[in-house]
Amino acid sequence: MKNRYALTPVLMGFSALFAGVFFYGFFRAPEHVYFLRFLHLPPGEAVSLPPAVSALTNSLPSFLHVFSFSLLTAALFPPTGKAILLSCSFWTAVDLLFELGQNFGEAAAGMVPSWFQGIPFLENTAGFFRHGVFDMADMTAMAAAGVTAYMVLQICKQRRNHGTEAR
Repeated sequence: MKNRYALTPVLMGFSALFAGVFFYGFFRAPEHVYFLRFLHLPPGEAVSLPPAVSALTNSLPSFLHVFSFSLLTAALFPPTGKAILLSCSFWTAVDLLFELGQNFGEAAAGMVPSWFQGIPFLENTAGFFRHGVFDMADMTAMAAAGVTAYMVLQICKQRRNHGTEAR
């Protein structure tokens, strides 16, 4: 099967994406997370984690976002080193810029084009900058996710190449 390379990144990407949604659904108040409104969860309190666990998991969604979208995007293209690097670099850069934008709240929100209004997900961009909290730990998690996704995709590519050579 020619497209078998894409199966592992797609499964891992959707699994990581699902884990992120699960995390937000249980550990963040639904009314404070934009995309949870699409799931029609009742408003309420988030589950509280012990401080030590919370400190370790607060940046997990940042990691999972870069990791999952890097894998899913790379799976759309032929498994070349360039495509893998571009996918991982793109999502790492996008997330890092959004995180950095939270450090400049109003200034970053002012740079959001007016045509974003009314477009699902994009419509919340200015609010994300205004109400988001900059966190260096999130930036570290994003960079680690980009590197991890790159390594996973390289392993998938190598396995594909070795599988092809054996036939």
